[in-house]
Amino acid sequence: MPAHPLVPPNGGRPKSGQQVYIIGAGPAGLEAARTAALRDRQVILYEQAATLGGTVTLAARGPGRAELQLIIDYLQSELEQLGVELHTGVEVTAEMILAQQPHTVIVATGARTGPGLLPIPGHDLPHVTDVRRVLAGEPVEGPRVVVIDETSSHGVLSAVEMLATTGKSVELVTGDFYAGRDLAATHDIVLWKQKVFARASVRFPPMPSCWEPMNVHRRTSTWRSKGRSRASSVSAIASRRAA
Repeated sequence: MPAHPLVPPNGGRPKSGQQVYIIGAGPAGLEAARTAALRDRQVILYEQAATLGGTVTLAARGPGRAELQLIIDYLQSELEQLGVELHTGVEVTAEMILAQQPHTVIVATGARTGPGLLPIPGHDLPHVTDVRRVLAGEPVEGPRVVVIDETSSHGVLSAVEMLATTGKSVELVTGDFYAGRDLAATHDIVLWKQKVFARASVRFPPMPSCWEPMNVHRRTSTWRSKGRSRASSVSAIASRRAA
């Protein structure tokens, strides 16, 4: 696959040290490249996606989280000044590494989808998507969306807010006692709930027990009654694990 360099191979100050290949240009890969370049290594950084930043760039697309992109902008600026060779849109293969024979290879490819909701029958139906796709701007069909939250993370709640701002009627179900548990530690939960509670299109049914394609079963916190919610689309939020 052809390389698309963001920095000319001969740009920056000359390097006389060992050649280092870094695969993955998320924050970890970018910082590894910066550190290696500061130690006078000849660094070549590859990223499969068209842009740098990985998950941080996705997270920065959430409402009110644009400042996260400053992390990636700073690291990219540092690498440009240090003369690191950056390539986007390139999938690195074992054959490439064997052909080039670099002194060091650092794999910083981040996380992949864990088991999460995947074992549930129907997870691969057309109306089921995930938080990464929502944050990336992929369209979600239908006016009503159910978001199944297994992580209580910023990313899930950003997806809920993004969907609501596009006019979707969103129903968030979670196994926790309340949505947004991870936001409590950073004191973001109050502001987030103020924003979403102001939208009549976002609902929080109590204590979900299970779900099926096109149907979300839920029961109240007193475990006495059960209900069923139908939606035209389901946004399945799966957990993440290291690759």
